[in-house]
Amino acid sequence: MPRRLAGPAPTGRLVLFSEWRTALRVQQQKLEAQIKRIIGTVLARDISDPRLGGLVSVTRVRLTPDAREASVFVSVLSSLPTSTIRHGLKAAESLMQRRVARGLNRRVAPRLRLHLDESLKRQGEVLRLLGNVAGTDRPPPGFPED
Repeated sequence: MPRRLAGPAPTGRLVLFSEWRTALRVQQQKLEAQIKRIIGTVLARDISDPRLGGLVSVTRVRLTPDAREASVFVSVLSSLPTSTIRHGLKAAESLMQRRVARGLNRRVAPRLRLHLDESLKRQGEVLRLLGNVAGTDRPPPGFPED
């Protein structure tokens, strides 16, 4: 397969298309990590909403290729109903958007879309079911009992 050229590099040499794509991917991953860090800090320090009580963490951030939107997946280990937690996330969304816009060194900050990540809860249910199959009725250590 012939190698396609993307254009001149700042050093004057031609950059291969694959090198250019890799550089963009690395830049996008750095931006995702920076957004994750900023939102994690906001959740830990600045939000005192009782609907977001318990252990709150950002599990992952996914940017669109044009970096205009970011899907932020937040995990909350709490005994509150999911609808209550979703309302708490919705209420905190504007504060997080402002902090991300202020914390990023970009002209346009990505629009945040917060999603409740229930993967930890599902993992706990799977481990509980596996424990039932193995003959133990206790949930694994570290997971809340429902």
